[in-house]
Amino acid sequence: MESLVTQVTFSGFFNAGKSLGSLLILGLCAWLTLRWMASRVEVLSEKLRLEPLVTEFAITTAKVVLYIVVIISALSSLGIQTHSLVAAIGAAGLAIGLALQNSLSNLAAGILLAGNKVFKKKDHVEINGVAGKVESVGLLTTTLRTIDNKMVTIPNNSCLSNNIINFSKFPTRRIDLQVSIAYEDEVAEAKRLLVKLFDSSSLVIDKTDVVVGVESFGEYGVNLLARVWVATDNVLVAQMELLEQIKAIFDESKITIPYPRVDISGFAEYSLALARGQSEAARAPENILAPKQN
Repeated sequence: MESLVTQVTFSGFFNAGKSLGSLLILGLCAWLTLRWMASRVEVLSEKLRLEPLVTEFAITTAKVVLYIVVIISALSSLGIQTHSLVAAIGAAGLAIGLALQNSLSNLAAGILLAGNKVFKKKDHVEINGVAGKVESVGLLTTTLRTIDNKMVTIPNNSCLSNNIINFSKFPTRRIDLQVSIAYEDEVAEAKRLLVKLFDSSSLVIDKTDVVVGVESFGEYGVNLLARVWVATDNVLVAQMELLEQIKAIFDESKITIPYPRVDISGFAEYSLALARGQSEAARAPENILAPKQN
């Protein structure tokens, strides 16, 4: 009797140890597979000519699938019947899917975003009014990093259902520079100076497609508009440096950039009249400048 109990106990421990060993081996294989996939993101992207976002999205999906396989295999190794469990998981998945339609639409949108190459990682984009660099496209959300280093998370469905502006798609961008000159200055001379500046500037990429002209007549001066092409990676710096150079050449050529001014005439005379205690009628300019003699 004792021998039978010992045999049963040993058999139970052996089976438990065998199941635990299988579980550990399976978990180790899954962990090593995920580590290998994570370390080969760039290599896989180059070999398969895929964007990093596509590869990262595929790795994230593979992680979820592997986790599910490991859990089901672990339960099976412990002797738990998984057939009914898989059916229950399928039924629960259907119910959860109906309840989480938005999440499923985000998942489908994430697949489309990653596969359609709408943008690449590190592209500067504007999505739903938010501008920043693309950090990642997850199963449900897309992450952007704004220019002031904020992380913005946008649902994938919102990305796909709104306009997406990709500022990094093409190597050059056009910038519009607005500058005003006084009405007393020569418009032709100002245009000549601007064209000369753009022709000699290394910031302007296409010298043949420079447009300079009068945009409108403002309250204080003539508004000029200059349209030039610069490198996409250098848009902000180019805009600031060109405006600084425009100010310098206008100052050198005595061309005035107008600003609001208020001319006050007769202020000293009125102050003198107030000091004398003159009445309102006596404060007229002719009475102040030539007061009547008593």
